[in-house]
Amino acid sequence: LVYHLRPRLELIRRYPLPGSPYGIAIDNRRHRIFVTQPARNQLTELIAGGRPSLVARYATARQPNTVAVDEASGRVFVTGKVDGVLQLLDPERERTR
Repeated sequence: LVYHLRPRLELIRRYPLPGSPYGIAIDNRRHRIFVTQPARNQLTELIAGGRPSLVARYATARQPNTVAVDEASGRVFVTGKVDGVLQLLDPERERTR
């Protein structure tokens, strides 16, 4: 969901994500949003802003619940609840493959 904050809180756009979206992290430096989708064992990367759009999808460990971003390096950390796994992704490197 995308909201305007001023002059009042207002829903302006929805971006459909199947697979029970759960965890979210924002990389303000690169203007990216990362959303875990546990039902699909997937992480989705979106462009942040008024018009979110798909950048990439990544396979993850089973049941990815939590996601965090290191803005200095751009690396993304995802936890897989089922196996107690911490997955490290480098989205910029992954997209150039």
